[in-house]
Amino acid sequence: MSDQSTVSKPSLLGMVWSPGEQFERMRERPVFWGALIIVTLLSVAASMILFYAMPDDMYDVPGMQLTEEQLAMAKTMGAVTAVLDALIGTPIGILISALIMFLITKLAQKDTTFRQLFSLNTYIMFISGIGQLLNALIRLAIGGDPVVFVTSLGSLVEAEGMTAGILGGIELFSIWATVLTAIGLYKVGRLSKGAAWTVAIVIFVIGLIFSVVGGVFSGTAGV
Repeated sequence: MSDQSTVSKPSLLGMVWSPGEQFERMRERPVFWGALIIVTLLSVAASMILFYAMPDDMYDVPGMQLTEEQLAMAKTMGAVTAVLDALIGTPIGILISALIMFLITKLAQKDTTFRQLFSLNTYIMFISGIGQLLNALIRLAIGGDPVVFVTSLGSLVEAEGMTAGILGGIELFSIWATVLTAIGLYKVGRLSKGAAWTVAIVIFVIGLIFSVVGGVFSGTAGV
């Protein structure tokens, strides 16, 4: 490995137009603190905007009429929950993804470090964060179901339950992140191209399964 002081830091914006170069940089200089803060703040901002995009009727409880005070309290609790979920959930999600990839690279007997994979996942999360923020702003501007991303097939085809979950999980920025994950595992994780794509696709499918479960639960709950 070369002297880290002579290697440029990976760039978050560079992940948009030159991801390959950023992966080469983070292989040699796996920094992440600044990127982690920015990515987490992006997620917090998107969560807050989506929260404010929610119509009041989403707080309705079947068979119960909320007073103004109860509605205000529900909104306050929702705002706090949204912030905490993004603030805590974003780093934890990156940590879990990095741990899974680290185990895979160790099984493949690669010399990849956990720090490199944590950096990889942090920078890829920037793409997901852009998607979250963009969708939140669009929902705030045009309305509609804030749970359904405008950049997903779920916004184009009306569906419920499992089908809604599948369509909602097939989303532009998720696919973009999956492609970057495959490239990153090849360049940073030193996996073969076939193995890198297999792992990336499996991770995408797992996310799709969670989306389906969420769609089924929403349909059962009548949301």
